[in-house]
Amino acid sequence: MIGFDEFAMGLALLGVLAGEAQLRRLFRLVDSNHDGRITEQELVKAVRQNRLHPVDEDPLFADAAVDLPTLRQRAYNHRWAVHPPDVIPLTAADSDFPVSEEIMSAVHRYLEAGYLPYGPPEGLPELRRAAAARHARNGLRCDPDTILPTDGAASALFLAVRMLITAPGDEAIIPDPVDFLLSRSVGAAGGVVRRWPIRNGIFDVTELEALITPRTRLISVCNPHNPLGRVLRRDELEAIANAALSHRLRILSDEVWSDIVYPPHKHISIASLDSEVAARTFTVFGFSKSYALAGLRLGLLVAPDAAQRRYLMQLAQAGETAFGASTDSQIAGAAAYEHGGPGLRVSSPIYDASATMPLIGSMRYPMYVAKLPKEPSWCFQMSRAWVSTRTRSLGPCLIRTGSPWCPAPGRSSVPEPLATSDSPSPLPAASSPKVSTGSNRASRSTTRRPDAGGVVGGVPAAY
Repeated sequence: MIGFDEFAMGLALLGVLAGEAQLRRLFRLVDSNHDGRITEQELVKAVRQNRLHPVDEDPLFADAAVDLPTLRQRAYNHRWAVHPPDVIPLTAADSDFPVSEEIMSAVHRYLEAGYLPYGPPEGLPELRRAAAARHARNGLRCDPDTILPTDGAASALFLAVRMLITAPGDEAIIPDPVDFLLSRSVGAAGGVVRRWPIRNGIFDVTELEALITPRTRLISVCNPHNPLGRVLRRDELEAIANAALSHRLRILSDEVWSDIVYPPHKHISIASLDSEVAARTFTVFGFSKSYALAGLRLGLLVAPDAAQRRYLMQLAQAGETAFGASTDSQIAGAAAYEHGGPGLRVSSPIYDASATMPLIGSMRYPMYVAKLPKEPSWCFQMSRAWVSTRTRSLGPCLIRTGSPWCPAPGRSSVPEPLATSDSPSPLPAASSPKVSTGSNRASRSTTRRPDAGGVVGGVPAAY
């Protein structure tokens, strides 16, 4: 039997170097009976399960934490439950890792009492207080009375647009490309989408202002940007805000990816720039990306002030119980914010922008190695693979094992496109092989672009 010091020394001799906190997490993971000592049997088991790898990620995100059989039963929305066993779905951005113990325990304690009555239409006060405190630490000053819990971030987007697009033909400017929900929320409200082209990752405000007409009511922002993987800089946000203020427009900021940002980059909420900008900005947050709570359907809509939050409630008919997040979902959300350190469901390693990292398929077949680009500072970790998001593709990929990107015996093709809806024109043909893209986002079959930086249809090309 060995203790922690012998364990750390042994790993160092094997070339596994890490900080003490990381090594202690790995020690606890291997010490299955939690007696503070590791037996030969525990060590052999850890080696067989490939758990003694360099500690560059939290054990919460180790392969052993992924329960693939359960995912095949429960993970819908273009994911594991709706595809054949030999398909790795890199589609909807939904975690394969389980919900953290802190969140599970909070929900269990709430349910254990045996009562599930209606909650307040404005949302549970503990969630709104926790959200205000959390976002204040990130620079966004908001009062609990300005926060409205919603049944998902998508619901928050649609509700905000319903309030801001007040007449048929009102216009909203959205980046292009961007998550499809922004355009569909405008269409659902009877508005007209004006697309602001983002060329080579550059947010040119001159082009933005050229799109503004007397019918423009709204500028939408997605920060961090999906799918480009860009975290907008302060000067870019200030330029967008100045355009909105100059033309007396409202701002809708989709910030559901704001937790997944790595140094040296920093997420800045556009509403945090100053009080004048905050007075014209509606901000949306979610819990599916960072906390693996997609199935609980919980989002947050931060209004400029309490009066506008009350109007949003009236518009949604929350007082008539026709709208709102379930109370158990809100309990989970409050726990996520209160225990945001260990409960955060984003990857823990911090990679330098020039680092090289392996991409591993969820069925443990090697795929490829890609270099992180310098500008994007966040990336999806979904379906057991790291996927660079610096691409114009609006559709994540389905990779069939046995394809050139995921070799496995007995297979040799990738699936056909699932669907196409409001997607931009196909990219120019090139000589490299096709990758099928498809999800609940706009999708298409694409070929490699010469200027895509080693990206094929949303997935980094094999080196």
